[in-house]
Amino acid sequence: MLDELALHPDRIPEAIYVAPPPAGEPVVDTLLAAVAEKLADEAGLPRPTWTDQVPPLADPYEPPTARTVTGHHVPAQLAARGLMIDTTSLWRDRLTIGA
Repeated sequence: MLDELALHPDRIPEAIYVAPPPAGEPVVDTLLAAVAEKLADEAGLPRPTWTDQVPPLADPYEPPTARTVTGHHVPAQLAARGLMIDTTSLWRDRLTIGA
């Protein structure tokens, strides 16, 4: 989905403004909210109001396969919610999508 939105940024509003149903897993719900906020911030759009209802994680989450290479950046929107997932684990350079 993130690749599709990178190629078609005009679709970001329809992707982020409708609240997804609860996944039943706090990490997934929090990740969806953080990604929606990051997409909104980068597109210069207001953040979706539904993300206010998703609390940050009580304990920080770092995936077992987290990248440990120095220089990988965790987006502020994810870090604020306790998700220690670096940018390159979720987003690819637009030029490499489909390559």
